[in-house]
Amino acid sequence: IGQATNQLGSFAYDEGTLTRIADRWQLIADRVAEALALSDSLIKIVGPGLDPASERMAFDANGSGKAYLEMMESMRAYCQAQADHCRKALGTYTEHEDETAATARSLNPGNEGGVI
Repeated sequence: IGQATNQLGSFAYDEGTLTRIADRWQLIADRVAEALALSDSLIKIVGPGLDPASERMAFDANGSGKAYLEMMESMRAYCQAQADHCRKALGTYTEHEDETAATARSLNPGNEGGVI
């Protein structure tokens, strides 16, 4: 048990890294949304004939298309959530940086941008 608790770690990102990560997740979410917009035909398949086998083929193909679209929507939502989480973290990071800078200025007035 002690070993597991000793292995807890942490990680930190700077503002630029958080911005790049958020932008990349957003790009993926946007590309998946574009693919979804172009994929409507995957659920509008019509069988080649009027026989039961053609109808069954179309039914199965549309079911497969529906499953694919559901998976893509789930992927889009996940990527968007990751982008949103990164932006929220970026906002928190920026807020804390601003608070820290304000505290530093209040502790050493007249030394704007200098070393405390």
